[in-house]
Amino acid sequence: MKPLPWTHSKLSAFEQCARQFEQVQVLRNFTDVKHAANLWGDRFHKAAEQFIEQSVAGEAVTPLGADMQSYADYLAQFIGRPGKTYVERRYALDLQLAPCDFFAANVWCRAILDVLTLDGPVAQVDDHKTGKNRKKDMQQLIISALHVFYWHPEIETCHTAFHWVQHGFGESAKDRETFHRHQIPKLWETLIPKLQRYKAAFEIELFKPKPSGLCKKYCAVDTCEYFGAGSR
Repeated sequence: MKPLPWTHSKLSAFEQCARQFEQVQVLRNFTDVKHAANLWGDRFHKAAEQFIEQSVAGEAVTPLGADMQSYADYLAQFIGRPGKTYVERRYALDLQLAPCDFFAANVWCRAILDVLTLDGPVAQVDDHKTGKNRKKDMQQLIISALHVFYWHPEIETCHTAFHWVQHGFGESAKDRETFHRHQIPKLWETLIPKLQRYKAAFEIELFKPKPSGLCKKYCAVDTCEYFGAGSR
């Protein structure tokens, strides 16, 4: 079985529970459950994309919805930066780590960056985090930086940040990390063990379940022996 092109979210889903990943994303026997928080996060990202894109382009800005008004100042910080700013920037690499089309037949991995600013040899990647549970996931930041380095050979330094919008808008609500081009081999070292497990599961067509508390309420795979029960 050929591995699906991987992303941060796919790799995380596989690590969380390979069985659920197989049934939902590979075989598509089930549809992932979306709760109110997920749906609000989707709406926030769409509103943020439109607001920043229109503002940067100098176009008339579509008014934010009533439940998004309080985030106007937060979104405004991404406008007027030195350099060129993009939103929902799509990147993909092939197995030789060469940039390729997002839907190319030979695509190996993908990433979508919420906000990207390129300014000479420096890049800034910003990710809107809409969840209440704050967790600094270095994997996502690393993957984002790697795509920037491969697509933009002029970039030597990549600043990254998570913005936890439900925790406020100041520095205390941000998680920052900076990466440099010379670190690329070390960054891959953090991903290789996970990618090897990912590839092996497809090769032998064995996706083992990883029971947890999430099985009780947050999994749609009712054919799994742990459905509704979890690790108990």
